Amino acid sequence: TKRSVKISVTVTAAVAKVLIADNGSGVPPEQVDKVFQPFYQFEESFTGQVEGMGLGLALVKKVIESFGGSVGLKTDAGKGCEFYFILPLAYIDSDKVYEK
Repeated sequence: TKRSVKISVTVTAAVAKVLIADNGSGVPPEQVDKVFQPFYQFEESFTGQVEGMGLGLALVKKVIESFGGSVGLKTDAGKGCEFYFILPLAYIDSDKVYEK
């Protein structure tokens, strides 16, 4: 099966939602809650390789949440993943308001 990645953006008056979907091997259900933890990596037996340090998704989560957003994952093991993040279009930081 040819690998594919789809990226879509949905914007409402209040938020922007970015969805990144693939048709890869997915994430085993018992590991879904772990993928946003620092230094977490799937076992080599599942992915066939272990690269990086396991910080990518942990950093994404930290940055998105620092702007008042959220991240998540929907997966079906063996059928792919949908990673998403949602960002508010106005961000309040102390006495300043940042808008799009």
